[in-house]
Amino acid sequence: MMPGGYRNDTSYRVIVAAVLLILTGCSDSASRYHPLDTRSWWDYETQTTILEKSQRQRLLITNLGSGVYGGDNIVIQRQSSGQEIYLSLTPSAIEQVGIRSRTKVTPSSCRNIILPTDIEVGASWLAKSRLALIESRTFARQDKLRNFDLPIELTFTITAIDDVIDIPAGRFDRCIQIQANGTRRSWKRQS
Repeated sequence: MMPGGYRNDTSYRVIVAAVLLILTGCSDSASRYHPLDTRSWWDYETQTTILEKSQRQRLLITNLGSGVYGGDNIVIQRQSSGQEIYLSLTPSAIEQVGIRSRTKVTPSSCRNIILPTDIEVGASWLAKSRLALIESRTFARQDKLRNFDLPIELTFTITAIDDVIDIPAGRFDRCIQIQANGTRRSWKRQS
């Protein structure tokens, strides 16, 4: 271990599984699974556990309307944090083209695919994301935690198109499942 508790050879693997619900329509297209119509909204409950302490939070996502950004026709999607995501529907995918925080608009460094237009098992795509790490020297409750936000590239793959899920909102069939994998090896200590 290097001074400060950092490991320079540790691999960090992120595995993310997401289930998107079929909400409307009859075709196998991206907007069927990720509706872009104005005023659609989703209410999620998330749970985070750090040092055996669980915290539940509510995440509300709302489609606000359409606009133009960087020459693209977009749908503006607001998260309960106040952040707005700019989405564009292209012939091949729904793509994230920009993000607006409370203070500024930042163009996406590259157009991240949210969901391809053709939904089929095995379809894969790359997207840039951020990896949030929490460092602790001893993992004791009184230990000071440090947060790190690191860039990572994820490979998303559609693993199923006919899942059935049961959640508090009800039972949903014909859902798609997407798995995302990425690896991050070492990082530089940040001051």
